[in-house]
Amino acid sequence: MTDEDKENIAAIIGIVLATMLLGVFFVFFVGFAAAKFWNLFAPPMLGWPAAEWRNGIGFIGFLMCLRGCLGSELSFKPRRS
Repeated sequence: MTDEDKENIAAIIGIVLATMLLGVFFVFFVGFAAAKFWNLFAPPMLGWPAAEWRNGIGFIGFLMCLRGCLGSELSFKPRRS
């Protein structure tokens, strides 16, 4: 194995780890935002309980897992005649 092959493998591993870290940040940030959005509207208008940040993160994490499981089978493309 040459040094160039080792550098290519290291670059691929680095890209994979960076993508995973970005995904974790995305789930935390969007989950926190979802909990804040919920707390702005649902408790005052509907009388439902307030959400904590962990509820939002869990919900967004569940949606991301669901999206990963369904993959490309779920689409909203219009049908053409």
